[in-house]
Amino acid sequence: MRINLKTLLVLYPQYIWGFCILFFLDSVTKILAQYFLQEGSGIEIISHFFSLQLAFNTGVAFSFPLPYFLQIFSGVVLLVGILYWGVYYFEDIAMSERWGITLLLAGASSNLWERIIDGHVTDFLFFYHDIYYTFSFPIFNIADIAIFVGVVLCLWGGSVLQKSGKNNSKIIVQ
Repeated sequence: MRINLKTLLVLYPQYIWGFCILFFLDSVTKILAQYFLQEGSGIEIISHFFSLQLAFNTGVAFSFPLPYFLQIFSGVVLLVGILYWGVYYFEDIAMSERWGITLLLAGASSNLWERIIDGHVTDFLFFYHDIYYTFSFPIFNIADIAIFVGVVLCLWGGSVLQKSGKNNSKIIVQ
């Protein structure tokens, strides 16, 4: 069932608040990282596992190079698509999928906003393991975590709950 934005704001304010809090938290942590960290050097928090290290991502996911106008265009198209799908089916999907959409939109919006304003995305969370062998994840930020968790929640809500019969979703994919 399709709902309008006014209904979404009145019936589901927790998702709007969640979006706003996450967008604000990500923006503040990026500003703090730029203020307190220097690019190329880090602050080790947990020895051989986690540090804060400032990096500026001028590419898309995993620093994949893509022309700037394509980054912005694809980001806007993706956001509009997620927003349209989310609003159109919001009442028909499980709560986990609602939170997944909220996290996806907040994380993607925050990263897109920074990319438009600054021309890059600030990353600063660095997980690695170098005791026995060298292994590291890409450096990322709070928005990237939100996007990842949002995708997991959407997939979990759409597949695991659907198979178990616990999903209140009325959407049937054939």
